[in-house]
Amino acid sequence: MSAPMPTMSAPLPRAEGMQTSPAHAWCTLHGPAVISVTLPARPTDDDMPALVVVLSAWSATVNRPFMFVLHLEHLLELTGTQRRMMADAEATWSDVDRRFNAGQALIAPSRVQRGMITAFNWLSRPVWPYRVVENIAEADEWLDRQWRSVTVDYPDGAVWLGRLPH
Repeated sequence: MSAPMPTMSAPLPRAEGMQTSPAHAWCTLHGPAVISVTLPARPTDDDMPALVVVLSAWSATVNRPFMFVLHLEHLLELTGTQRRMMADAEATWSDVDRRFNAGQALIAPSRVQRGMITAFNWLSRPVWPYRVVENIAEADEWLDRQWRSVTVDYPDGAVWLGRLPH
């Protein structure tokens, strides 16, 4: 007689994920466990430190899975200084991302923007799972599918831990 096949648990309800958003004008709670960040047109080098401080403070409070939807319509307007500031900040909370980030949908409406994001991510692979999409409908669809697929054995199962890039 063969052993029974292991069964997966049900996905973690999104209501049990993070339910707070960083306290910044560019950030909102898009839905249960999904934080939305919208880059404005032409942010200044003085705008970015405030976002970095708020995201860093928020990351210190994270104790449950979460996802991000990033609206990157104005990505090409970021300066090198601003991109470096964000990259340096992300490195400081990468442990939180490894432990709790279920995925990020990166919205870029133009093919050029999506190509640039893909190239950036090839050069510097994020610690979190991601998908580059054209619009919010695609983002929501991927986020829902991603959440259901990776939280079935949260917090320490092979699926949850296997969601991270190697």
